[in-house]
Amino acid sequence: KAVLIVCHGGMKMALLTVIHQKPTSEFASFNGIKNTSVSEFEIEEDGNHKIIFLNCLNHLEHSE
Repeated sequence: KAVLIVCHGGMKMALLTVIHQKPTSEFASFNGIKNTSVSEFEIEEDGNHKIIFLNCLNHLEHSE
């Protein structure tokens, strides 16, 4: 199933902490999340998570 999550950078930082299996104390190490960026993750039940793309800003290049 696919799930779309629209969130602030803090939630994306939390997801990255889980994907990289880091302790919560390292949450702030993922502070490079850009405003309005788009990221795609595959979250697997077996813990084999994948980052498809991260911080994509291509959608901003198509403004009129």
